[in-house]
Amino acid sequence: MASRRICEKLEARIEQERRDNPQAGVRHRPRPVLGGRTPREVFEGECGKLPDRTTFRKEVSELEQILIEQACSRRERTAARRKAVEAVFLRYGLFKEMADVSTKLNAETVTN
Repeated sequence: MASRRICEKLEARIEQERRDNPQAGVRHRPRPVLGGRTPREVFEGECGKLPDRTTFRKEVSELEQILIEQACSRRERTAARRKAVEAVFLRYGLFKEMADVSTKLNAETVTN
């Protein structure tokens, strides 16, 4: 009974906050993985030019075959397609590798 009242009070507070501040919410917080931008900024931001699909697929297939030939284990052979797609994305600038993937905004970079 007491937990039901707590839930009702919490729901009422959440609804009141949504009415008072419609811009507040999870999707409006800056995210480290998005370079400090909010998901809305990324969604509404400029979209770069995408590569031609046929060319993209051809490049991925060629790189995949090279990776399969160089593979030393079954795990490397099965990961060849994913690695080829990632490499082609990197080449086109559609994918960025970030060193710091922690959830802390002010994380320190430490090397051993």
